[in-house]
Amino acid sequence: MYEQHVKKLKVIEELYEFKDIPHLYWRKYKGLHEEVAAVARRFLCIQLTSCEAERVSSKAEYLTSNLKSGLSTPHLRHILFSISITNALTALQKERETVKILAKVA
Repeated sequence: MYEQHVKKLKVIEELYEFKDIPHLYWRKYKGLHEEVAAVARRFLCIQLTSCEAERVSSKAEYLTSNLKSGLSTPHLRHILFSISITNALTALQKERETVKILAKVA
């Protein structure tokens, strides 16, 4: 039990060392925790564009061009809000799955 505590403390110290640049930690220690490293790389990467914003924007463009005569501005806003909520719930589900993976590794 003491050895496990020391091991956890060492990991915490190593994480603290890399707290400002976490991708360096995962590059150095990716062999220790492959699954956790993969998840970390996924969440630590910075996207050049916001895919979510592009998706909603393209759907808005489609709705306004193809259904222009039948949709009022409030209806269009409600539809886009519903799309955004659906996308947010999907992202939340993915995060929960990631947490389950991390819990199995720990």
